[in-house]
Amino acid sequence: MKNKFIVFAALLQPVLLLLMVFYAFVPLYFGKEIIMQVHGYDPMDPFRGNYVNLRYDFNDINNIKKSKNYTILEEKNNIYYTKKITDKKPKSGIYIQGIYNNFGIQKYFTTEKNAIILQNKLSDPDYKAYAKIKIFKGNARIVEINFIKNNKK
Repeated sequence: MKNKFIVFAALLQPVLLLLMVFYAFVPLYFGKEIIMQVHGYDPMDPFRGNYVNLRYDFNDINNIKKSKNYTILEEKNNIYYTKKITDKKPKSGIYIQGIYNNFGIQKYFTTEKNAIILQNKLSDPDYKAYAKIKIFKGNARIVEINFIKNNKK
């Protein structure tokens, strides 16, 4: 009996790891692609690697009281914006599931070279940044960050 438990425990660990990886990649393969405007900066953290912190319009909403929340999004001119944040899971539409004000897409990990480019453009007022995001049943993953030069002079 003890040997069966050890074998079961040993086999369960890689299965759980594979399920975690699968769960992380599901939005990238099956999700709906949207674009949201972002603001950000590169915190230069040697322990976490190369990434940028991103802020979305839902980060400015402070009255979030429940731990599990859903950001309901609406589209205007091909860009998605936060319509509202609720603690009830929407039955339809595009939404992102999160905990408090963390929706899992505030950090974008990248290469060292790309992190420097992102940092420079994110801090340049001549550019607007947009995140291409894929969402599947509330789970969101960032695909890439793109920039558009402002036309204001």
